[in-house]
Amino acid sequence: LLQACPKVKALDVARRLHSQIVRASLDNRVFLGNHLIHTYGKCHSLDDAWETFERMSYKNVYTWTAIIGVCAQHHCHSLAIILLRQMLLEGVKPDNITLLAALTMYGSCGSVDDAKRVFDAMPARNVITWTAMIGAHAVTSLEQAFKVFRLMELEGFKSNFVTYVTLVQACSKPEFLEVGIILHMRSVESSSAMETPLCNALITMYGRCGRLEDARAIFSSMVERDIIAWNALITEYGQHGHVEEAVLLYQLMLQEGCKPDKVTFVALLTMSNGPEALTEVKLVHSHIVESGVSINIALGTALVAMYSKCESLEDTRWLFEKMPQRNVISWNVMVTAYAKHGLGRKAVQITEYMQLDGVKPDNVTCVGLLNVCTGSADLKLGRKVHGWIAEGRCEADLILWNSLLNMYGRCGEVEQAEMVFDGILQRNVISWTAMLTAYSRQNRQDMALLLFHAIHLSGVKPTCITFLEALDACVGAEALDKGRLVHSCAVQSGNDIDVSLGSALVAMYGRCGSIRDAKACFDDTEVRKNHVTWSAMIAAFVQHGQDREGLQHLRFMQQQGLDMSPATFASTLSACSNLADLREGKRIHSYVRERRFDTEAATVTNSLVTMYGKCGSLDCAREVFETSRRQDTICWNAIISGYAQHSQTRDAVELFHRMQQEGVAPDPVTFVCILSVCSHGGLLDEGVYAYASMVELGLEPTQDNYACVIDLLGRAGKLQEAEEFIQSLGTRPAIETLTSLLSSCKSHGDVQRGRRAAEGIMEMDPRSSSAHVVLSSIYSADPEE
Repeated sequence: LLQACPKVKALDVARRLHSQIVRASLDNRVFLGNHLIHTYGKCHSLDDAWETFERMSYKNVYTWTAIIGVCAQHHCHSLAIILLRQMLLEGVKPDNITLLAALTMYGSCGSVDDAKRVFDAMPARNVITWTAMIGAHAVTSLEQAFKVFRLMELEGFKSNFVTYVTLVQACSKPEFLEVGIILHMRSVESSSAMETPLCNALITMYGRCGRLEDARAIFSSMVERDIIAWNALITEYGQHGHVEEAVLLYQLMLQEGCKPDKVTFVALLTMSNGPEALTEVKLVHSHIVESGVSINIALGTALVAMYSKCESLEDTRWLFEKMPQRNVISWNVMVTAYAKHGLGRKAVQITEYMQLDGVKPDNVTCVGLLNVCTGSADLKLGRKVHGWIAEGRCEADLILWNSLLNMYGRCGEVEQAEMVFDGILQRNVISWTAMLTAYSRQNRQDMALLLFHAIHLSGVKPTCITFLEALDACVGAEALDKGRLVHSCAVQSGNDIDVSLGSALVAMYGRCGSIRDAKACFDDTEVRKNHVTWSAMIAAFVQHGQDREGLQHLRFMQQQGLDMSPATFASTLSACSNLADLREGKRIHSYVRERRFDTEAATVTNSLVTMYGKCGSLDCAREVFETSRRQDTICWNAIISGYAQHSQTRDAVELFHRMQQEGVAPDPVTFVCILSVCSHGGLLDEGVYAYASMVELGLEPTQDNYACVIDLLGRAGKLQEAEEFIQSLGTRPAIETLTSLLSSCKSHGDVQRGRRAAEGIMEMDPRSSSAHVVLSSIYSADPEE
């Protein structure tokens, strides 16, 4: 009865039999005790096996062998080693079976030297011990495994199907496929090929190497297919993206009466990904419940992970809370789920609960929390995780260090990022790219490009992302040569110039002032084009004043059947604004309405308001503004500017007051606009109020703001106040500020102040002829001078 229990994984039956043995006072029989340990091990219950071993008053070599074997089976290698030593201390001489268990255990944990010592100590060897030694080497070196295999054959031992299974399992990588095929052929010659375990191993090998037809052929040739064979083929089809075939296999398995197990359901679940797969995940979940399969940690974690990937946080949380047992992987799935939904506090909270539950956070936990940190507001959490790493709470590897580096970069802490980067002894391309990105995000383009040069010298091969970040750091005409160098390196690297890289090159040349290079790169037949590439080219034309070319390329793009992005609309609407082409602007707006971009993309809304404003169609600008659901500061600036440009002073001022009432924070651009409006409209009090509001908000006024205030006071004839305002700034005034004062002095015939303003201008720019001309004009207008 005990021997039958492992075949059906009947742990409960084994426990009942054990109780009957105790009631019959037979538990002191060493023979039965050994069988119980073996049975519990086969039923995957190390706790029951250990308890039985501990209660046995007498233990023989078979007892020790059984418990060591169970420990090795459950990957408790340290405990198995302790038991082996204890066995020797108690004077129990190990037999070949004990030594085989020890050899297998050492092989499983990659301790080849220890395995070899055990193997050499064996008084007699057979195909089983040789196969165990082959397996020990196969964990670390296929070449060494084959050396042992050939040595076994030289000593006259004939391989059995277990030997082939051991070697085939080690060939489950594309680079070892040829060796695997040779083994397959040899197994056919030795009549081992039809053994079910070998067929299962061959299915997995061919599947993992992408040879699904060969895997299917092996499967079809099997006389008896067990659940392992079905699971292997379903898994490999799913792993290679053939989801429909995997599902059909699952249905065929049910039709043939093979009952799915936990592995089957885990395989089906891992095929599902994204919100659209939620229905399928729920269907698999219902099959699990109907099948009566108990949801253990592995299956429960797979379900939680799939609900998380389907972005169903409610289902993820519900199932996680229902799990009777959780391990670090289960907790990490939950941490990652909260992080993915931007719920940083919840992610931190679940980490705290995890520790209260006695589960120690690992690298995956830390990476999940670091991914939550996307800005300066999250810096405290990022530093907390950094503290955990410094305290040694988790064993930091390169992935974790790179995540920490990325976190500091996202949070704008370049110096901290540099410290982490400098502390990484063995950097990979991800480390270099993360540091480059940190510099680029903080507008440290010079450092970003220096670092790119260092990457080139270090011998690390840049990825497409590295090149994208380096190109993004190339801004302005002075960076053109460096941009060309990055372009050259990208070509020489052997990386394909894909859509993203091609688009980035076009955008870089546009930013650096070389429209010719941008166009040449765009026209390059090697560069594949999508809406991003077209948008980059259109933006480059518009940036360089070639607005008609930009609009013409918009038509070419539409003729290609490509849809436009919000960025494309923004660029083309900017071209319409520059040309004051209301007709073309309305045509584009009509297209925007069809695509519903006016409510989805703030950049398009802002561009529409600006375009209508510059084209003088204030009613249309106001309609777009009022119907927009995203009225940010830029949008308010656009509508205020539109009214200001067309001398609608009162409307502009009213909008400014309304903006403040609605809680939208003005920026320096807002104040340049409103101060200019007040100046040209002669609204001195409104202008003074606007400037006071700016100071109160803690905004640093720009030289344009100062010039507007001077112009405002000058137009109102407050020249003394204007001069005093300049003196109160505490910094050397800009030429524009003094020029504004000089113009006002001319208008009001104030010779002395005009002379002082002109002298200030000529001191900063001795070659300024305009200051001389205006001052001469003031003198000529005043007979007394």
